[in-house]
Amino acid sequence: MYNTITHTRSKKLLVYSQLTVNQISKTLGYNRTSYFCKIFKMATTETPHSYRKKYAKPIHP
Repeated sequence: MYNTITHTRSKKLLVYSQLTVNQISKTLGYNRTSYFCKIFKMATTETPHSYRKKYAKPIHP
């Protein structure tokens, strides 16, 4: 189930981590990355990849 907490967490992981979309979907408990991408797009009108590209913050060591 994709709820507000999951939505907020997925957006933060996309913006602030270097995890792949596959890793993020697994971290959030989704067995299929394609399903995670589908519901993310339904909630944001963007794919996880395009969301990350648009909002990603540089990670400094």
